[in-house]
Amino acid sequence: TTSEFVADATGASDAREVTISARIGPCSGTAKSTAPFVIGDVVEFCVWNDDMDVEISGFKDVKFDSPETFIVDNLGGTNFVTKIGEVPSSEVTIETLMVPAYYDERNGDAGTMTLTGVATVVYNRRLSDGRTLQEDNSSPLPFSVEIPLAKKDLPEITVIPSEGSFG
Repeated sequence: TTSEFVADATGASDAREVTISARIGPCSGTAKSTAPFVIGDVVEFCVWNDDMDVEISGFKDVKFDSPETFIVDNLGGTNFVTKIGEVPSSEVTIETLMVPAYYDERNGDAGTMTLTGVATVVYNRRLSDGRTLQEDNSSPLPFSVEIPLAKKDLPEITVIPSEGSFG
């Protein structure tokens, strides 16, 4: 006897576990700035996975922890000082500008901030006839990286002695 085939909702993402990794520096090429970072530096983060058939398709909720500052919102949009490299790809560079707010909460002391976020991925499967099947993964894949900050020195203020009165 034969029975009717019933497809279920199981897909490629249900059959395996994917790990997303992150580090300071571009995915390729030379870094624009080096750690520890100061105000005005462009910081680059490489976010990647090691699976050949999995590509990063975007990012959500990417933020620094202190002060809590989103550089990529929950819809995948970036702020005006952040740029995301080409997606989909197995490795993607995120660039952002270090702004004074990151240092103010520390009173200029050196320290670290944590960048956290989630990546969305696409699974690519090669079919026997050579075509490729893509499946979006709806579950977020988290990543994080520590960002070392340099001490922020106070600017020197030149005092010029004055004679006479003002007013």
